Parts: sequence; structure tokens; C-alpha cells
Amino acid sequence: MTTLSYKRHGVDFAANVESMSAETIAYLLQYGWSQSLQDSVAGRAKAVREEVTGKDPLLSEAGILEAIRQDEVGTMQKRMDAILANTIGARVGMARDPLEVEVRRLGRIELSAAAKKAQKKLPKKEAYNEMLGRFIEANRATLVRLAETNLANKATFTFDLGGQTLAQAPDQTLGEEPEGEEEDETEE
Repeated sequence: MTTLSYKRHGVDFAANVESMSAETIAYLLQYGWSQSLQDSVAGRAKAVREEVTGKDPLLSEAGILEAIRQDEVGTMQKRMDAILANTIGARVGMARDPLEVEVRRLGRIELSAAAKKAQKKLPKKEAYNEMLGRFIEANRATLVRLAETNLANKATFTFDLGGQTLAQAPDQTLGEEPEGEEEDETEE
């Protein structure tokens, strides 16, 4: 049985997918698609405005709006590509790559330390995830090397649940995101 589940305030809102009508499934797909694309650009307009006006303080409002539009289109395209390539991120009940989990954990630690050192506040939710993604890509080689070392020194347990393999590090609850600033809504 395939079940959709969303937990909030200690309540698990779950539904059996097999019992849903085609219309209900279409609604959920459209809503999830739209929401995921919108989430990818949440909070980006202000950051882009600050970035482009910092580079060119005399940029017109039309120029600023065009920069925001281009950023949003590019960001949504990247999200769509990630969804279609099945690289959007693992959720509860899906196989997780322990190396990528450790890379993200280390990325969160390093990004937090860098922000603290610069006395800057990190953004919330999707804007944080976007910043973290850029930080990880910019520092991928170093983070992967550190993650491989950490994983070699830490036992990892693997569980096979009905054909799906889930990896769990000793300091991580099975199927949960590691603790940190990150709050994956629909993606990574």
C-alpha cells in the first residue's frame, strides 16, 4: 500500500494513494508541482534586488525587475530539471546516499560557521536551501573529502524495508533529516 503522509503538531495526516480518484491525484500533482516551483524562488526577489543594486546602484526599476525575472526563471528551471532527473532530494521512506547526507551535514556546519564569523544571519527555509546548495557546490571537493573521512570512521547501519534500502548513521533517527537550519519542503 502506498501512503502519503504529512506530520504537523504531532498529527500524521495520511492517505492511501490506491483509494484516490484520478482527479485527486491530478490535483495533488499539480499543486505539488506548482508549490515546488514557487518554493524554489521564495525570498529570492529581495536577495536579487540587493545583489544587482549593489553591483549597479543606478540600475532602473525595470532593470531590477528584469534581473529578478531572469533569476526566478533560471531557479525554477533548475528545480524542474532536478525533479525530472529524480535528484530533488530524499524524503522519509526513500533511499538516501550516506555520502550526500554527510556532505550536506558538513555544508550546514561550515555555512553556519562562515555566517557567524561574518556576523551575518542565514535566511530561512527555501532561501537557506538555495544558499546551502550553492555553498556545497562551491566547496564540493573539500566537503566530499571530509565526508568520506567521517563515514570511514563511523559505522553505518542499513535496513531493507520491503525492497527499499534506508541507511542510518548512529546519530540520525531513521528517515529523518539531520538536525540543522535546513528545512526541506519538497526538495533539496
